[in-house]
Amino acid sequence: MAVSLFATLAEAKYPFSSEGPKATLRNENTVSFDPLGVAAVLHNPRAAASAAKLYVQFDNDTFHWPHMSMVGGTLPAIQMLVEYVTSGLPSKSLEAPIKMCAKYISMIPVRSDFVFRELPLDFSNGWLGGLISFRGGELNPGNDFMVVYIGDEEVAGGDGMAKARRKRLAADPGLGWWMAARLTLYILILINGAMILAAMLIGILAADIWAFTLFFLYGSHWIASALITFLPMVHVSTPPIDQETSPRYAAYERPEGGTVIFKGPKKNMEAWARTTWKYEPSALQSFLHWCFMITGALAAFSSVACMVNMHGYLQLAFLAVLVYATVAEIIATKISRWLQTKAKGGVPHALLTDREKRTESIIDATIAIQPACRLEGFDWLGMGLLPNMPAFRAMQPALAEINAFQRKVEKDGHGPLESGDLRTQMEIYYAGYRKRASEMAEEGKESEEAKLAARRATDGLAGRLVEQMRSAGDEWIASMTSESKNIPKGE
Repeated sequence: MAVSLFATLAEAKYPFSSEGPKATLRNENTVSFDPLGVAAVLHNPRAAASAAKLYVQFDNDTFHWPHMSMVGGTLPAIQMLVEYVTSGLPSKSLEAPIKMCAKYISMIPVRSDFVFRELPLDFSNGWLGGLISFRGGELNPGNDFMVVYIGDEEVAGGDGMAKARRKRLAADPGLGWWMAARLTLYILILINGAMILAAMLIGILAADIWAFTLFFLYGSHWIASALITFLPMVHVSTPPIDQETSPRYAAYERPEGGTVIFKGPKKNMEAWARTTWKYEPSALQSFLHWCFMITGALAAFSSVACMVNMHGYLQLAFLAVLVYATVAEIIATKISRWLQTKAKGGVPHALLTDREKRTESIIDATIAIQPACRLEGFDWLGMGLLPNMPAFRAMQPALAEINAFQRKVEKDGHGPLESGDLRTQMEIYYAGYRKRASEMAEEGKESEEAKLAARRATDGLAGRLVEQMRSAGDEWIASMTSESKNIPKGE
């Protein structure tokens, strides 16, 4: 009634039309085809992903994802509605919202030392994308390694994750930028709604019932989307996990070259692997869910039915809404990715590139990098990442001995550390490794000639591996001695 009264007063002052609003069909003998009406409902993967993000709102403790009326923005609503009609499966895990969100879970194949052979990448760990897609080195990209530590705050549903995020952002000196970025997301969706409302009012004033119907339905769908923004439908669910903290590993070999290794306590790695979606709506959520589907379906139908009969300038206004929403979604994606990474904070990781040999990356990742990411106890042979040769079989226990020594030094070495003492002890481990490799090479050989040939073949490779261990050990020793010099007296 208020809109009708406003239209009457506005027409009295600014007469756009001398007649009342009437719906008239064009009377033409030619076949009419309006590409804009079809373009509005074209399949758009970004629109479908945006609708899934709208329903999940994983980062709602940091920001809210805005779903807008972009090209194809109403198709997810139709697809869910059709899914309800055609699906005969009563399982809640297969409901339409779950299926919509599950389409955007990428399962990456891994080799791991626990039962799972795939790990999910979804909206909750989008920050991993930048680490996984690291830029390879120029020397030999196949030898590049990225080691990522999966801590408690890196797992969906981790204890205190939301509180830790808010605390980190509040203490961040760039809090003003975070607030501005978050406000920008709200402004983007408000501008989209204002454009739809303005076009609807113009349709009333111009007595164009087709334009009014189109923008009214799109406005209704926008209102449903805006309300869901603050009331997410689908939640990340993790079943009860045994709180074991022993380290576990998973290795992902990228198709473009390079290896990403995830390290973390068993409870975190298993929680990540077993993450699922849960849809258990309240009465209000169910109401908004059906409003989203019905208004979206009606808006999609009206795009084709109304566009061909609207005034030309209102068709252009509708095109402007679609173009704006599409561009705004791209901007929102960039902002949300930055906000999620900012809220996540510094994730322990180490990138090793430009190694001539693959074993250099393996040894550096086991000895030289920061303790949180150090690949202690990684079973290279068991996971099929190194061939089963005596030099490599002997290397794993040697690396374990070196790691044990490193832990002892890092735990007890509060006083000044002498690099000579550390290097002397490391040389003992190198010599022990070389001897062990020769002994393993002789196993199963009966004649002295066969044993001598096996020792020679193994000793050459073992010597090269010792040089790589020495280089990695010297890098660790340099970092330890520099840290000890910076420790204030009395600590």
